[in-house]
This record gives sequence, structure tokens and C-alpha cells, in this order.
Amino acid sequence: MNYFARKVQMPGSKNCVGMVLKSCKQGTGKGLVIDVLLGRNIFGESTYVQVTNMDGLLGKFNSILMNKILVMVDEVSMSKKEAEQVKGMITGENMNFEKKGLDKIVLKNHMDFIFTSNNDFCVYIDIHDRRYFILDVDDSNANDQEYYMQFSNYCHDPIVAFHVYKYLMSIDISNFNPFKIPETEEKQLYRENAIPTPIRFMQHYAERAITNSQFEYSMWRPIVRPDELFLHFCRYCDEQREVKKWTSKAFQMCITKYLRIRADVRDQSNHGDKMAYNLGSSAEEFIARLKENKLYSRF
Repeated sequence: MNYFARKVQMPGSKNCVGMVLKSCKQGTGKGLVIDVLLGRNIFGESTYVQVTNMDGLLGKFNSILMNKILVMVDEVSMSKKEAEQVKGMITGENMNFEKKGLDKIVLKNHMDFIFTSNNDFCVYIDIHDRRYFILDVDDSNANDQEYYMQFSNYCHDPIVAFHVYKYLMSIDISNFNPFKIPETEEKQLYRENAIPTPIRFMQHYAERAITNSQFEYSMWRPIVRPDELFLHFCRYCDEQREVKKWTSKAFQMCITKYLRIRADVRDQSNHGDKMAYNLGSSAEEFIARLKENKLYSRF
């Protein structure tokens, strides 16, 4: 609620956080609350706009967004490439606007964004995201016609909007920090979905060692060479039917980036002196490190 209170009380200030409202079922009232009650009845058409999907948000001619402070993006399904563009819109101070037939102009960006969808993983985030608040909307009353008829009347009522506005204006936001984003269960699922395949493999590699499976690489080895680890990774990709083709170099770069380990210790166990990874003394320790760094996937 503080998110909206700050937007009402300080309309020229950005929260710099994209709010994602997701529900698996249709008819949960997301549009009624955001588009009707807050958007049209409180912020008004001069400062609020609703667009449909990513084309409506990222299209070349975007003058519809000019002078807006709140934007609802409905039916969102965001690719990784689109996510890079949206990042700048969420936090950027300025933005290019273009009307058909006219030159681009640069204006201050006061917009905050609310994304709604009925699809899982509708926005793309990276593991260490700091731009999105993601909420799984209660759908217990989904498609209850009697309930939503009353709720619709409530959201369209200008008197209700006035009282909601007064309430938002009365909230003390002096200690509210929009950058301290609550970590919801849904947000954690999105983080886990963004974990790269090589890191998922390393979790698999460690867990197989713990369970002592019949696979030849099930026994934990603290020191392991990159070429040997990559061979096991390729087998894992075949098992998981991984579409992306990983090179050994890309695999090693990913391991280094996320796990902060390099092939910087010497392994003289087999076939000469080669550089190797030090994965730690035990598989349990390695799994604990993944969890500590939010790199552990539950699915």
C-alpha cells in the first residue's frame, strides 16, 4: 500500500520498482483495482495509461506514454531482450518519446509500471534482481460473477475512489523505502527460474554426490578439472534436453561469474599437471553456498 501512497503523495517521484500482479486464473480483479479504481478514478487519464502486452509498451511510437506517472501493462509476457529495455524505463531519469511524423524528444521519466498477467514467469528477471516486486494474486473468488459484480460497482464508484484517495494521502510514508523490496515466494520462484543451466548442473552434481547414486560422478571430488567437469555437464544437458549449445569456454565463464571459482589450483592426480577447480571439502558445503547466494533451485 505504501507503494501507491507514495505515488499519490509524491506524483513526480519514481518508486523505481515494477510491480507484477500474476494469477493463474482469469477474472481475479487485477484490472478493476489497477485500471479502474487507481488508474482512471484516482490518477486520471492525463497521468495514467493502460497498454496491452509488450508491443504496446515498447513500440516505436510511444507518445501515449508522455507525461504519464503510472502505466499498467496488461497481458505481459516478457522476453530477455525486452527485459533489458524495460529496466531502463523502470529506473531511468529520462526517456525518448516519439510521435509519428515528428522528431524524438527527451523528457523526464516519472513513470512507475504495474504488470499484470495470467502466465507463469511473465517477466524476465535475473538472479540478483532489484527492480521487481512480484505478487501471486489470490484467485479464490475467480469468476465468481456475483462477487465481482459488487466489486466492480465498488471500483467504479467515484465516492469510493475519493475515500481511497484520502486514505492513501493519510499514510505516513516518511520511513518507506521503495528500494527495500519484499521478497515474496513468487519472486523467489522467478529467481530460481533464471538460474543458468551450468549452475543447475553444479547443484545436480553436488546432490548426486550426497545421495551416492550409481552415476560415475556421484562421489564428491573437491578438486576437479574443467574439461572433466564440462564432460559431465554435456551429459547432464543431454539428459535435460537442453536446447542451448554450451561451449566449454561459456560454461567456465558462467561458473566463474556466479560461483566465484576459477581453475587456479593444480591437479596432479592423473595424466600430468593441470589446473583445476577447488569446489570445497564436501558436497553439503557446496549446496549450502548455493543457498546462501540464492543460486539453489527447488525445481
